[in-house]
Amino acid sequence: MALRPVGSSILALMLMVAACGGGDVTFTDPGKRFAVDTGDEFTVVLESNITTGFSWAHETELDESVVRLVEDVYVEADTDLVGAAGRQELTFEAVGDGSTFIQLWYV
Repeated sequence: MALRPVGSSILALMLMVAACGGGDVTFTDPGKRFAVDTGDEFTVVLESNITTGFSWAHETELDESVVRLVEDVYVEADTDLVGAAGRQELTFEAVGDGSTFIQLWYV
């Protein structure tokens, strides 16, 4: 059982991967189920603020027979305001047929 700080948030994504090739996709509303094709890269964009010490992290290991994490990037807010939230962009690649959950915690 993982320890979760007070104030943490959870996000669970349901992903289904099919055999055809497709294109790159960006998701800004990841609370819904979605499907991609094998070979596709997709990016989940979530509001984040690393200046508070919080960021999105995996709660459980990915099923790497279906999906793998390619890149995890924090993009700062386009403002001079101190403490303004930016966004975390998690890019994955669909590597095999199947379905899986991607569970993230804001901790």
